[in-house]
Amino acid sequence: MSDMDQEAQRRLWEFTLHEDRLFNERQNLFLVAESMLAVAYTTALVAEKQPVALIIGIVALAVSLMWFYVCARHSRVVELIQTKAKTTFPEYDELTEERKEKLRVLKYPSRWFVAYGVPPAIGALWVALLIVQG
Repeated sequence: MSDMDQEAQRRLWEFTLHEDRLFNERQNLFLVAESMLAVAYTTALVAEKQPVALIIGIVALAVSLMWFYVCARHSRVVELIQTKAKTTFPEYDELTEERKEKLRVLKYPSRWFVAYGVPPAIGALWVALLIVQG
């Protein structure tokens, strides 16, 4: 158990929850932005506005790269905070270790796939669409 007083422990736990929530909210923001860009891209293609579609595709690819950067960075922040929470709250550490044991087939946490899998996949989609359009 940590030598933190109860108030410090409360703040750490609130901060842990805040960063986790912020990570998820950012995912939603980028996903909505990418969805809107996909709709705009498709609309431009249907309207036979190829140059406009190209610009939208390039912007969407740039957003995907930003998304990946933000996800990777924030995933590390969440990991650091969770590591601190595990040393402070033994029950949290026990639960996460038990979960790892039960899900040992899946080595990486789901946050890893969200942070390092989804943005590159969406970026690859935009690259493919731009190549096909080109």
